[in-house]
Amino acid sequence: MKKLFLFLLVAALMFSITPAMAAKIDLSGIQAQENLYTVDISDDGDAAFIESQLTAEERSFTHKYENSKLYSTTEFDVLIVDYQQSSNYPVFRLWVIYCADNAYLNVDAITFQVGKKQFTFSDVSDEDWLSYDKENGYMEEMLIRFGEDNMDFLLAIEEAITGKSETVEALDEVEIKMVLHGKEDVVAELGTGFLLDFMALKSAWLELDGLDYIEDINGNDMSVTTIY
Repeated sequence: MKKLFLFLLVAALMFSITPAMAAKIDLSGIQAQENLYTVDISDDGDAAFIESQLTAEERSFTHKYENSKLYSTTEFDVLIVDYQQSSNYPVFRLWVIYCADNAYLNVDAITFQVGKKQFTFSDVSDEDWLSYDKENGYMEEMLIRFGEDNMDFLLAIEEAITGKSETVEALDEVEIKMVLHGKEDVVAELGTGFLLDFMALKSAWLELDGLDYIEDINGNDMSVTTIY
């Protein structure tokens, strides 16, 4: 029943898209791989996303302010519909969610280190994405959207994975570090879940012809600096 309900929601959503958009976005291949992906529709129906089946725990990372009840996580997704925006789709994105017992970092930039290369993304946060409550502590959400100006980071991940061969065991040898820049720098090492999430969503994004759209995704409210 749950799968039927999800199918009907997706069908209704897709039929409401303009004919030009509907012709370009085909979810049939994604829906056929329910063991890898889910199609998530926002509560108000204004947006739809493809996400991997990995749990928050599998994608989690730890740091010195880690909350004991929530996981700090990274999560790739593919934005396929957003009625509030005019961007081209599908958009490949990365969310970084920081949870802590007692401290906001007020993150304004994130640096990733893949091998000897460093990638710094700025303007990744919004005050509306900060929250606090007694039960869950502090939470900050950061978003990176990938367009033609910041694809080098994804290519570096791809090269790191390929260099170790695409097996789960070999992924443990791939080291990717992340530094959250805010009131202070907080360092975290991203694990296998980060890489598996990337691999799964990259496949979905390519299946939706994401590369055909990438040149048109400009004007992101962020800047990116690549250091070799």
